[in-house]
Amino acid sequence: MQLSRTSFGRLPRRAITLVAGLSLGIGAVLVAAAPASAHYSRINGAPVCKPSGEAEITWTVTNDYRSPLRLQGVSASPAGSRLNMPDRVEAARRNGEASASGTQLVPAGTQNVTLHVDQIVWQDGWVQRDVSASVHLVHACGTGTQPPPDKPPAGHPKPSPSPSPQPPVKCVPLKRAHFSHVFDGPAGTATVKLVGKKLCDDAKQPFSLISYKQPATPGGPQVKFDSSTGTVSNATPSTSLTVKLPPCGAAVHLIWGDKILDQLTSTANYGDLVLGSKGKPGSQSAGPLGNYEAPATACTDKPAVAFADSCTGVEITLSNTGTIPAEFFGESKVGNGVYKPFDKPVTVAPGKTATMAIKAAPGLSVRVTSGSTVNAEHKFAAPANCTKPTAPPAPPASGSPSLPVTGASVTILIVAALVLFGGGAALIVVTRRRRTTGSTLGG
Repeated sequence: MQLSRTSFGRLPRRAITLVAGLSLGIGAVLVAAAPASAHYSRINGAPVCKPSGEAEITWTVTNDYRSPLRLQGVSASPAGSRLNMPDRVEAARRNGEASASGTQLVPAGTQNVTLHVDQIVWQDGWVQRDVSASVHLVHACGTGTQPPPDKPPAGHPKPSPSPSPQPPVKCVPLKRAHFSHVFDGPAGTATVKLVGKKLCDDAKQPFSLISYKQPATPGGPQVKFDSSTGTVSNATPSTSLTVKLPPCGAAVHLIWGDKILDQLTSTANYGDLVLGSKGKPGSQSAGPLGNYEAPATACTDKPAVAFADSCTGVEITLSNTGTIPAEFFGESKVGNGVYKPFDKPVTVAPGKTATMAIKAAPGLSVRVTSGSTVNAEHKFAAPANCTKPTAPPAPPASGSPSLPVTGASVTILIVAALVLFGGGAALIVVTRRRRTTGSTLGG
């Protein structure tokens, strides 16, 4: 049913007033219930001098919005300071704000300290970028004067909110990526893996584990011994590395990248490339400092030889109490002959033993050498309870085995046959002559 203007005019005035009041009330409730769009965080620093002369800066991060936030990409200056900051601030309380604090220790004599956060991300997706704060120590610690704590600047303007919340960041560039590592220098092993967000643009980051041999005398260079390189990416978020170690004086380094130095000196080294360093890029991986140097010990072998005679021959015991492998060479001779080498040398590892053996023979002599420290010679003497070894029979002078002689000599038989053959021939001739003579006389 439609009401005409005349009918509407006839409505009671009290009813019209009631409808208008309800409309205003509902509008006020809707306005009050609408969420505030202001997201803002600030950082304040308060310095205190420590007895050591260092300055300790207490950084406080505030949150005025009723949603928790996270800090991403936190860095501080000057270099060499030690930073311990939280990465989360709880949601603001009603009609108030929430805060979280961390500390930064800076060297004595420092005057300017800065804390920078790449971005602050609220749980609802709002982002505030490039937030930083600085502290100026009018009287640097270590000069005998306690610096007053910095006060937050009065009337600090809040940034204008973005027209709409920005979506959460789904990836990070390499310079802001986070990794973690496990490092075992004495074993020559390490593992590096990607943590947090994925890498943007399918980026890849190589890591290297390198072993070096320390110099024999202090001040010399470390010389490369072995290396291993692996790559971390979104498809391969972890890599395991293993290197061989020198027998003694080993040094092992886990670094960011694949540029490996053949020698390390006081001026040519990896610096902050070592994972776990205080500066970037090494600080982008959480874990112990990736440097290891074994205790300085003399790199040498200590060979020793012992001989033992038995009924069957000579047993030679080889031992090495040094820190590097020892190589032993064996030789033998009979009587006044020339020494002849064994088939191959024997290598004995540090702290280990090995054996050689040679069969007994009359007049046997054995000699073992190792480096320049061992030249041991031994003459075989069979124990008293053994049957002395006998020399084998000498071969015939002709070089062919001889056969036993039986019966008459072949030469004698041949001579006898010739004599008999000659006698028979003589008898035939004589007989024929007699027949011829007889025939003549009869005629």
